[in-house]
Amino acid sequence: MARKIEVVDYRPEWADMFQSESKKIRSILGKNCKAVYHIGSTSVKGMPAKPIIDIMPVVRDISLVTHIIKNLKPLVMNAEVNSAFQAGGSMPKGAITAPTISISLS
Repeated sequence: MARKIEVVDYRPEWADMFQSESKKIRSILGKNCKAVYHIGSTSVKGMPAKPIIDIMPVVRDISLVTHIIKNLKPLVMNAEVNSAFQAGGSMPKGAITAPTISISLS
């Protein structure tokens, strides 16, 4: 069965949602965090997009990924931590079928 993809008009609250999640991520990652980027279509002001906030934290030491996953998991409720994330992939926040936040670790 095909999955429906929803594209909506730009929402100014997307920037605020990113800032809120970014602060939580920086707090969890601590000194290992080099940067946190708002990526994807919701980061482009005025552009219609899928209502999913894509976030990319960049870390100094990827070998600490097990510790990072353990600390990020409460932030990304209802998410299954998969092997792709453990290798530097992504972890959605929200229901697996309709995430609202997506975190891609680099």
